[in-house]
Amino acid sequence: MAFLPPSALVQAVAPFVSSALVSLPASARIGAHTARLPPVFAWGIFECRLAPDDMRVDMLFRVSRRGGGEDKLAEEWPRIEAELGPIAEFLRAWRDPNGALARSPLFWVEHDLLPGGPSAPFVQFCVDPRYPEGRAALPPAELRALAKAGVAPLLGDEPDAGPLDLLAQCAARLPENASVLHVGVMPYRGRRDLRVLAGVPIARTWEWLAAIGWPGDRAHAFDWLDLLGGHFTHASVQLDLGEAVRPTLALEFPLPRSGDDPAWKRFMAGLVARGLADVEKAESALRWIGDATGQVTGAPWLVHVQRQLDVKLVLRADGTCEAKAYLCFHPRFVLF
Repeated sequence: MAFLPPSALVQAVAPFVSSALVSLPASARIGAHTARLPPVFAWGIFECRLAPDDMRVDMLFRVSRRGGGEDKLAEEWPRIEAELGPIAEFLRAWRDPNGALARSPLFWVEHDLLPGGPSAPFVQFCVDPRYPEGRAALPPAELRALAKAGVAPLLGDEPDAGPLDLLAQCAARLPENASVLHVGVMPYRGRRDLRVLAGVPIARTWEWLAAIGWPGDRAHAFDWLDLLGGHFTHASVQLDLGEAVRPTLALEFPLPRSGDDPAWKRFMAGLVARGLADVEKAESALRWIGDATGQVTGAPWLVHVQRQLDVKLVLRADGTCEAKAYLCFHPRFVLF
């Protein structure tokens, strides 16, 4: 696995990033932010909005135990602690081989790249021990304990019992071949709700949402299924849990290795027709998919970077919808 400075990773994929999705000011913010981060990340994501005139871009990076990520985290600890201070206690707990978070295989660090500078980092951590190689859903009580172990250092105090209890109840109602994948919190936004991402068969998604008491607008949600057609069997379902299940719902799904698939062009055209995507942004997102091998500054070998696209559809409590493109990139060294 290639552990490159994030600035080098961004340099490697920059030729493939359309200015329709990442503006020059946003590129400058990304460059300034990633220049300070240490080389401990195995995946990166630009989170772009597809709506016209919305040029916000956020950054996500993944740290994984697989491939030596845990050792690299320990090696770079002084820089990690300096640059990611608000989540240092979580990092310390995740590194502990005998701690409660030892069963968490990876986590994502996210920054909102605001015009005035990046937000405080926040985290979503994996609560499925075999992910991404497979599924090993924990029993609800064990899931609750693992979530609590990760949320406590992120909040800086004892987490509320209500959202954790609700997480266990939602997990107990999951259908077969489904699991809770990630849990996170966003304290910098003033929230203590749990953000939960579950992998659920699409055919059982609405049954599960009804079982857990999701209070959102089913008509809008079914409209998304019409957009998706029959091309997916699973999607990632994102919910916020407080004293109750919140109405905001997001579906996240990966597009295939080719952006030339007529089905995905129809899907993007559907987003454009609904006013959720700009034509140029939609076309640029599809062109992102691919891979390339080349030289990267500071890398001892050629680097092969795989570029994948995820699309996220968000249905908010007020009935408004938002479409996002996740420009994912994953490097590995090529040895000749």
